[in-house]
Amino acid sequence: LTHVGEDKLLNRPGMQPLRRTLLEEAAGFYEQFLEQRKDDPSVRDELAEAHYRVGCIREHLGDYAAAL
Repeated sequence: LTHVGEDKLLNRPGMQPLRRTLLEEAAGFYEQFLEQRKDDPSVRDELAEAHYRVGCIREHLGDYAAAL
């Protein structure tokens, strides 16, 4: 979802609504993962990557406060 939403649809005319939907779905997936596994030290690296990905997605969507 993020690969298509961030790259493939970035400059395609008329695809912005689909791009936004895909990025929102990807953010939801990562946020759900973060909530479910936040206290699991065995996935520490994956949690860091998920936090980073959510920040990138929120930035792409123009939600700079959430990105931080």
